[in-house]
Amino acid sequence: MATAAGPNAPYSGSYTLIVDETNVYWLAQASSDLIYKAPIAGGPAVLLASGHPGANDLAVDDTYVYWVSQGDGTLNKVHK
Repeated sequence: MATAAGPNAPYSGSYTLIVDETNVYWLAQASSDLIYKAPIAGGPAVLLASGHPGANDLAVDDTYVYWVSQGDGTLNKVHK
């Protein structure tokens, strides 16, 4: 899939996608669930978090990206 982030960006298996004013955020399934962001205007994908089994239900506010890890039942956050 060729995009502004490049043809080898981590999009395979993505299942949750959200946006804010400047970025798009998504979950990608790999050996562990991964949370990425990329600028809406185009640019490289940035890995925000990894190693959260069953990551699901993304949300954002002005400062953080939030998700639930169903593997251990925790609510998590990372700086945008």
